[in-house]
Amino acid sequence: MIPFADACLASPVGATLLARLECRMRPDGQPWRIVDDPSSDPDLVAQAVQRVEEMTFGELCQEALEAGEDVGPWTASAEIRAWATLVEVESRRPIAAAIERRFGRELHAPIDLDHQYWWLHSDGAAATAPLFQNLDAVYDNGELSWPALRARGPQPFEAWDASVGERPEPVSVWSLPVVKPVRTFEMHRPSDWYELCHRYPRVATRGHGSWALPGPYAPDPTARLFELENQHAAASTVDSHLCPMWSQVAADYDATRQSYRPGWIRTRPRSERCWPDRSGE
Repeated sequence: MIPFADACLASPVGATLLARLECRMRPDGQPWRIVDDPSSDPDLVAQAVQRVEEMTFGELCQEALEAGEDVGPWTASAEIRAWATLVEVESRRPIAAAIERRFGRELHAPIDLDHQYWWLHSDGAAATAPLFQNLDAVYDNGELSWPALRARGPQPFEAWDASVGERPEPVSVWSLPVVKPVRTFEMHRPSDWYELCHRYPRVATRGHGSWALPGPYAPDPTARLFELENQHAAASTVDSHLCPMWSQVAADYDATRQSYRPGWIRTRPRSERCWPDRSGE
């Protein structure tokens, strides 16, 4: 498995999280002033490391969720924000190391099957009831199986209270007892999503034309991002675009679980999808 700090720096979301934590130490405390000034300051990095040591896990989760929204491929300014956070990302490695020291146990905690909560997306799963049938009725290119059930484990209050993320509004929480054992496909790194897609391949038939980041999700590449070495936010060419064939996944697994969003598990008497971080942690 790729070391946490390396994966964090390679990921657009991880790099954005580190940049947000450093920018919180600037006098104005506004994370997205970094677009105007993408430089990294060693003194501010040191202050961010100290801040991580004092943070709660919930506060880290909230920052991570907002980082995902800031640089998500659906965000119009994602491209310039990804560039700004990646320009000097290596300078922020001490912050990533501090996150692993402080929260490594929570970030890699196993599934808590005794405390699961479920919810349905009003535009998707609820509209395609009954659940657990025709799992290949999918969102867009197939990242999500609408008739599957989405569930999550216990989350800190700050994560629930974040203004971003896929959640029903108003928030309703329903207990979901889980009968053990559960066959779960665990995803901790991009390589795990890669393995799932290649073991149960479904070829995507189109790109996400309305998304901001280039690659299989938007048509127009941007030179600024491609000038950076080892950036994983955008692709200039795509040989193949695979998503899982969820009906085949369901034959071998009852759930897929993605750990970089804290505590999320997808569980049902068959399978669910992973929301992929396309190219990073």
